[in-house]
Amino acid sequence: MRMLYRFKKKDVLPTASLYLKDAMKDFALTRKESEIPGTIYQAGEETVVVRYATFKDLKSIRHPFVYMVDDDLPSICDDVNLPDEYRRRISEFVEGPWGDIVVSASEVVVSNSLLADFYSGRGCKTVRLDPYWSDLKSQPKERTPGRRIRVGWLASRAHLNDLELILGEVKSVFNNIDNIDFTIFSGKHATDSLQSIYCLRNLKPLPWQKYRRWIRNNELDIVIHPLLDTPVNRARSVSKLIEIACVGGVPLISACPPWNEVLGDKSEFLVNPSDWGSRLAELIASPDKRIQLADNAHRTARQINEAAREAQIRYWSDRFKHIAPGLR
Repeated sequence: MRMLYRFKKKDVLPTASLYLKDAMKDFALTRKESEIPGTIYQAGEETVVVRYATFKDLKSIRHPFVYMVDDDLPSICDDVNLPDEYRRRISEFVEGPWGDIVVSASEVVVSNSLLADFYSGRGCKTVRLDPYWSDLKSQPKERTPGRRIRVGWLASRAHLNDLELILGEVKSVFNNIDNIDFTIFSGKHATDSLQSIYCLRNLKPLPWQKYRRWIRNNELDIVIHPLLDTPVNRARSVSKLIEIACVGGVPLISACPPWNEVLGDKSEFLVNPSDWGSRLAELIASPDKRIQLADNAHRTARQINEAAREAQIRYWSDRFKHIAPGLR
């Protein structure tokens, strides 16, 4: 179980940043020692368990506690589209301490309405919060003139099968363009079909804090986010939309849940399965439209992000009962 997440002691889980630490940076949060680093926090009398804990951790922490989770962990175990090793590690956790965590938690904080229904169905009191990215600026990034067109895919290797879904169309578009880069973070896990893309810029996966630094210091014109319609993907948060806005890009996202519900009439960001090639080619050929849509996406993401920060501050302030000056 110690190897569930191969984190070093000082690393931070993305879930902890996006749903707790960033919005509550003025709180006296204490990170507790745990077998899986960065998963247990304390503020006053309250304890928060972030995604994972071991049986040993459960014996040592204060009860009751808040459990915070932003993925459909049981569905990950059954999703054959995900890497076997990832599924094995999550299965070990779900079949082990996860059940005890769920029944022991006084509340479960989730990131998606489907997750709220799932945990409510298990008798849990649930609270839904959206993620807050402190990296998103109030204004869109300034565009650097005269440079190559930068397309990105900002996902981990666990989602390579999602990308493979549209890779043929993407390659066909790229092969007809000279001044383009395609940035991914797959490192040695990139498939042969990915490595055959002539304009590929394949970076190694980065630890969370280093990845956030990259997000702040780089810009992309277009970010593709294809998704298979699976229970795991249906339970995702809105995080990717805000993340894409952080790099100043136009999001192209599969028109499937939860995105067709989240974005509603923002159909300019949603792509049907047969339209990936044409939508990507249209944006690459239209710099003015890219800027307009990137600004629209930033505005939408900023509204969601600011509302998420306010909701997190309200919830955690009430929960912790240890309010830092100026938060209210």
